[in-house]
Amino acid sequence: TRRAAAGVGLAVVAAALGLGLAGAAGAVSLLLVALVTAAALPKMQRALAPVLAADPMPVTTTSKVAWGMLMLACTVHAASLATYFGDPAAPGVGIDRGGFLGGHLCLTAYLHAAELARAGVANIYDLSLVPAMASDGLPATAAHMAPFTLDRFGYPPQFVLAPLALIELLDDFAAQRAVWNCVNALFLAYAMWRVALMVGPQSGRVARWASPALWMLGGATLQAGNVQLTVVGMGVLAMLAVHEGRDRAGGAMLATITLAKISPGLLGVVLLAQRRWRAVGWTIAVAVLISALSLWVLGPGPFEAFLSYHLPKVASGEAFDFLDDNFERVFENLSPFGLPFKLAALGIGDAPWTWAPRVATAYTVLAFGLAAVVGRRKDPDRRTQAATAMLVLTMAGLRSPMAPGYLLAGVFWAMLLVAPEVRSWRGWALGFGLVGAMMLATPFAPVHHLAGAFLGQLALHGTLLWLLLRRWPILDPELSKASPPRPQTSLPQPALG
Repeated sequence: TRRAAAGVGLAVVAAALGLGLAGAAGAVSLLLVALVTAAALPKMQRALAPVLAADPMPVTTTSKVAWGMLMLACTVHAASLATYFGDPAAPGVGIDRGGFLGGHLCLTAYLHAAELARAGVANIYDLSLVPAMASDGLPATAAHMAPFTLDRFGYPPQFVLAPLALIELLDDFAAQRAVWNCVNALFLAYAMWRVALMVGPQSGRVARWASPALWMLGGATLQAGNVQLTVVGMGVLAMLAVHEGRDRAGGAMLATITLAKISPGLLGVVLLAQRRWRAVGWTIAVAVLISALSLWVLGPGPFEAFLSYHLPKVASGEAFDFLDDNFERVFENLSPFGLPFKLAALGIGDAPWTWAPRVATAYTVLAFGLAAVVGRRKDPDRRTQAATAMLVLTMAGLRSPMAPGYLLAGVFWAMLLVAPEVRSWRGWALGFGLVGAMMLATPFAPVHHLAGAFLGQLALHGTLLWLLLRRWPILDPELSKASPPRPQTSLPQPALG
């Protein structure tokens, strides 16, 4: 009864806040968020209780109040996003209304590619079909996506199955956008919650309290409908599943995200270094199955275009010919590929389009080497396995010629896992300082200056390298034992079931 009364009270407060901040639409969204939150709290409390009981650090009244305020802010933020997902014209909601982030929607690229494939277009990657950064407006094939701009599609053809299924399920663009964005937002919240519990009472202590703040930082990415945060969350869950011996589930998730963005395949190097042959086998088997289904649904055209047309243009940077269109594109690119463009903007060196692919190739070799090195750690515990996945996925994403600020999420998440080791205010100050420095290279920096961008990139790559190569002490010995090595050395049969 007390819980029901608390839930009703939360809903009433939420509705009043929404009405005051964003009118009737905000009130309805905030009310629904509050009701869902209140309904989920009992189950979450049951899952959390044994974890808190095993944590030697007591939960103080101050921490409860602080977390309650954080969750209230997160609820308001979630309601704002939910309202914007449902109605982009609603006043007072969303992020960067009237700016680039307010009109940018990565989902437009996914849906447009699916509609082209549905219409029988073989080369869904044709650059002539989509203007660079939508500078020339929307083509006729995407006119219904207004007021959002049209993004370019650059993922493997297997990924098209997801937006194609969405189109078959819903024929209205507004409904497609609302469902897609909400599913991504909910999955990210679930992944953060699940990982915070799985890594252990002490290892997940900070993640349990601070994950809502990290979720709010990802609001712009969730608003844009980009799948990167979902890919990172699924990749971490995949590696934890493999660590626990659930190779089939882990391999299925890893195959799915690798075929979605290619770069998560770098986790396969970690699995090979760990000699987890069964997990590698299931990854390959599921990847073959999904690819066969994609080939049957889409036909060979998109695959041929991806291999012969798109990949060469990605390697050369031609698929990202907008990288030096203006200062903002140069400033916000975290990829090593973008370094020559930053240097050229400072008058240092020339021919950035010549040097950028060379820098990217060198970085690729380094990334493969680091993935192999960290994969050879002996007996990693759950925290180490999760952090390794977060950092390797970030490193893999930075290989793209265009690496936006959302790639910081993996590093920030890993920092939440290292935070339980901090014992002094100096350590916390250093951590917050690194986060602030990295944010200087994002669109949310108070001043957009190349000096800040260089500092942010230096902080990002330095922190990434340190977290990858550091020794992660075991904080939860009872969970430290990794799954035993599999005696099987051959790959499983591709047939499932």
